[in-house]
Amino acid sequence: MKDLFKSLIVGVGAMALVLGCEPGAGTDSDASSGTGDDTTTTSDATGAATGDPPASDWPALEIEDDANNSTLDPCDTGNLKSPGADIDAAELLSGDDDILANLTNCSLSATTSCESSSADPFYAEGAPDSDGTETTEQYVALNGGNLRCGWDGDKAARDGDVIQVYEVGGTGGTNVEQYHVRLCKNTGGNCTQHSTFASGDATFPVNTLL
Repeated sequence: MKDLFKSLIVGVGAMALVLGCEPGAGTDSDASSGTGDDTTTTSDATGAATGDPPASDWPALEIEDDANNSTLDPCDTGNLKSPGADIDAAELLSGDDDILANLTNCSLSATTSCESSSADPFYAEGAPDSDGTETTEQYVALNGGNLRCGWDGDKAARDGDVIQVYEVGGTGGTNVEQYHVRLCKNTGGNCTQHSTFASGDATFPVNTLL
């Protein structure tokens, strides 16, 4: 009887050990095995690891100034200083011209030393509101730099969509300043090729940037 009792104790202990090691007993099997994540991990332009969205999605937009714009060298000398292209807004449009999203969470980097009266990237966000003249708090002057933004509502550009950029200054006269755009996987990098240069209000079909 004593030997039978010892055998039962050993058997119960072994069963407890087996149950304790089963997946789901206080652990996440997907997390430990690396499965269950449909994003890809790659390196961005700075070499940092980033979790990218699906291959068809481009959640960020970069608008880069033309370094040869006339108000960069020499710097804009007007009373209101707006060096470089002046970006009022951008819209993400469907193939049927429905507005899907506007810019949000914008940042401006790599600018020149020129003084700027319109340096806040916030004014590129939301719906276009410029009256077509150089007025503060209606646009951001790129000042030779790069404007990177996301799309509001967590939207992403996809093949078949169109990007509409609103730039103050137009395409004629003495105020023409150029810029180009590209799509990015995130606001840290991983971007497509640049578009050709444009000025004023311009549209960029997504499939021409891929």
